[in-house]
Amino acid sequence: MVDLYGAQPMPFDGFLFASRVVVAKEAHTSSSVKDLIVAAKGVDDAKWEGTYTKETGGILTVRSELGEPIHKIATRGVKLWKEFDDTVFKLPKEKRAAWLKERKAEKPVPFIPILDATFEVWFKKDSLWAAEDIDAVFDQDPQRVCILQGPVAVKHSKVKGEPIKDMLGNITSILAQKLLDRIYGGDESMSIILVLSQSHSLRTAWPLLTFVMRSRRTRSYTLLAILFPNLPSGSKLLPVLVWTGQERFSSHPQLSRVPPTSTILSAGSLHLAKKRVVIDTEDGQRVSVSFFGAARSYGDHKPNFKAVETKYNAASRLIDVTVFENRHDVSVPLQFQFEYKPSMGFAPIHEIAADRNKRIKEFYWKLWFGDNEVLPEIDKPSAALLATKASSSRPCVPMQFKLQWISLLSLVGSNDFRIVKGSSPLKAGDVCKAEARIVSVINFDAGKSVKVKGFVTRDGLPVIEVVSSFLYRGRFDDFQNTFELLEEPDYVVELPDDSSVGVLNPKEWFEWEDETKPLLAGTILVFRVKSEVTYRNKTCYRSVSASGDVFVRNPIKRPVKVASVDFLNDDSRGNPVVDYLHRHGKPEGLMTPLANDIMATPPGVAVFNSPSTNEPYSKVSGDFNPIHINPYFSDFASLPGTITHGMRSSAATRRYIETVVAQGRLDRVIAYDVGFVGMILPGDELTVNIKHIGMQDGNIVVKVQTVNQRGEKVLEATAEVAQPTTVYVFTGQGSQERGVEWSFTTTPQPRAPCGMRPTLISPQSMGSPIIEIVKNPKEKTIHFGGIKGQAIRQRYMDMTYDTMDKDGNVKTLRPVLCAWSCNAGDGPVARSCGEIRTSIQMDHRVVSISNVTQVAFLESRIYPKA
Repeated sequence: MVDLYGAQPMPFDGFLFASRVVVAKEAHTSSSVKDLIVAAKGVDDAKWEGTYTKETGGILTVRSELGEPIHKIATRGVKLWKEFDDTVFKLPKEKRAAWLKERKAEKPVPFIPILDATFEVWFKKDSLWAAEDIDAVFDQDPQRVCILQGPVAVKHSKVKGEPIKDMLGNITSILAQKLLDRIYGGDESMSIILVLSQSHSLRTAWPLLTFVMRSRRTRSYTLLAILFPNLPSGSKLLPVLVWTGQERFSSHPQLSRVPPTSTILSAGSLHLAKKRVVIDTEDGQRVSVSFFGAARSYGDHKPNFKAVETKYNAASRLIDVTVFENRHDVSVPLQFQFEYKPSMGFAPIHEIAADRNKRIKEFYWKLWFGDNEVLPEIDKPSAALLATKASSSRPCVPMQFKLQWISLLSLVGSNDFRIVKGSSPLKAGDVCKAEARIVSVINFDAGKSVKVKGFVTRDGLPVIEVVSSFLYRGRFDDFQNTFELLEEPDYVVELPDDSSVGVLNPKEWFEWEDETKPLLAGTILVFRVKSEVTYRNKTCYRSVSASGDVFVRNPIKRPVKVASVDFLNDDSRGNPVVDYLHRHGKPEGLMTPLANDIMATPPGVAVFNSPSTNEPYSKVSGDFNPIHINPYFSDFASLPGTITHGMRSSAATRRYIETVVAQGRLDRVIAYDVGFVGMILPGDELTVNIKHIGMQDGNIVVKVQTVNQRGEKVLEATAEVAQPTTVYVFTGQGSQERGVEWSFTTTPQPRAPCGMRPTLISPQSMGSPIIEIVKNPKEKTIHFGGIKGQAIRQRYMDMTYDTMDKDGNVKTLRPVLCAWSCNAGDGPVARSCGEIRTSIQMDHRVVSISNVTQVAFLESRIYPKA
């Protein structure tokens, strides 16, 4: 299908046999009609379209009374039908009667017909019934009958009156042979055979879902050690065959592998049972099967650890399955319960959903906190991030360090990290607190979406904002428990005329604060609004509330509050406040896309491998979710293997953003939004592709995609990277004339006050006022003692510049003009005045001096004072 039509094959749930069974013994088709069907040769799938133009394989395609193509045996009647389709039925209806009545070259028919524009309807209507009642046809001639048959299906109709049992049996045999050719290369000895004793009854059989180790690369299956403790008397175990995918061997005379034909019905979803053991027992007996030997993705397998235990009660037909996880040599059980319903052959095993979530919650709670742990207080104590050594320049902490929510019972869909505007990144040694709240619970067709927003605070002020989204797959209709808290972006609304003011002013949710200064046309408003909604169903809100403030910007662009927003309503289909902003406003701070994306990572550079085991990361991060480390759990969850932690993949991808885009400066990555779109398995080779796609508030916006060695996309992210702090160096400002700087302080012109202003800020920033440097002293001493001295010293040390070596590589050198080292003491440092003066000019505050001087000089010329 992909090669022929460029589309994937259509999924199906069954087969519908129509024209193929028309010749069956049980069909009501007339005998002479069956003869014509069997006589038709038919065609292969590649040639069936030839029936549209001519007889092909004994089949013609004509146009039905509904105007759609339909395949029929090429009898004389169908050939006439085809001729009329190509002639009279192609004419407009108003011309058909004339064509039928006024054919000058032929004699009229020996009867008086009613030939009008509806001739096509009467000719084609109800044309199929005669195939089942040939006696009603003139001369019992099957050539006058319309017989439905497809050009490909008729090829397989070879026998007249074949019983339907034989026909379907032959189809099944051919299908089985094709599967045998595809999977086992046509070697029947390689196939799996189910051997059942004559006394075996499906009514009393015990279908047991077992747990297997499955190798992802070889697709082989291995049945682990199985013990049958204390089987009840009268139990009969069926002959067994264990299949490894490479060879056939008998590991135990009482074990058997059964083809995966059974399914499990769990929470409305069907799951295939990969392996079963069938045990024939007496009615009412209890049977227990235990699997020993803990399977781990890393380290030794402990042979005495009970990994799985399954109990079956034939009287109640209940199956209890307990899967155990090894946590620090302590067995943590996870219990499931199923009911066996043999009357439902398509899904005989049904999971009992009562208390299922409670059992899972208890399992994860014990897994993460231990058996004796109690629920901790919500206000947890602060956690300190301590540096490994004392340093005046503390390393920044990566953004992912802040995310360590206790995992819920579903896969994390996305994580969004953002540094709060105006805050500095966390550093080792900071004492922080974390707080979080659920901001939305929404029911979708795919399941229930939960979004959690949290902040990491330092000294009571938020530093990092983290938003995590979760998706619980399933069907949910508890809309009474759903809600959403929304923080809308700032919207700019322009009111160009009185009509736009008249639209906004009467809104009941809009309240202008100062009535003495009414809202006028030409005003530009900035709305900062928060909304909260609760849902009644998928399309209607149970309640809607919106609140916020409205600002205008003063001449220095600072917001000044002028109005407020307050709205509350029940049973609403929308949010009128947000709807107004969408219609009349524009959101601020949107990304400006580039005309063409720029690839930031050269091919083959950003490549890494996922770890072969996830256990070390689980121990460090505290995420002991067994689907990452226990093949039993990942197999039970229908996962292809023990999947790699999403947060580890996120951090590994972010590393390339820091090195490639941020040039090693972690603090420049101010936002990182990552979504997990695929599963990463141990040992996967992953390639990170980074594209520069736009700018936002002067920051670089990049799009990141991580793909595996099979070309499958597993991770998507966007990041916002701040521009590096830049210092513009201007030298030679006094080279035209000796003492020009000092003249700024002695002249009565506007340059004098401009030259004196830096004395207010320069001592605090660089350790020496400019007024002293421009006097050309032979030497100037700058003190680095105390807290202020350390800050002054750090400003000098932060000055770096990039240069290119002889090989074309960019190198960053530091400091620009200073020779002291990073380990210099806190005492005074003496340097020549020229060195200090040039260094002073590098500070961006000093750059503004020349600008202020030019403005003041122009003012003195344009507006001379008396």
